[in-house]
Amino acid sequence: RGKDGVRRIERWLEVALSRERPAQSGLELDLLAALDRIGLPTPVRQHPLVLVDGEVVHIDIAWPDIGLGIEPGAMWWHGGDEQQRMDQSRDVACGELGWQILRFDERLKDDPMAAAAKVARVHRIRADSFPSQNCP
Repeated sequence: RGKDGVRRIERWLEVALSRERPAQSGLELDLLAALDRIGLPTPVRQHPLVLVDGEVVHIDIAWPDIGLGIEPGAMWWHGGDEQQRMDQSRDVACGELGWQILRFDERLKDDPMAAAAKVARVHRIRADSFPSQNCP
């Protein structure tokens, strides 16, 4: 306080912290556009999910009402044994809460509509399994 610019930064932080979390990759944006074109309900982006151990993770693309999450990510980012183990562990932890996580790598860039069609099939199956929209 008392320094030039502090009030401006505080106002910016208030606005920035109230915004929806941004997309984490171009792959995510490509898939979101394809999902919209295919006619799926609008998903929640960067959906926070509290795991059994109390850790909070953010699912890139999610339909919380049916417990379906999508994680698009490039292999260079999610590559390597340790990162693969972390991703698998996270997916299992989400599964403990009844969530199904689908992962797509950078190959989805070749045909985002094909990836969206796969998501739509799983979405339909999950929606049929949770007709009352009361997913865990």
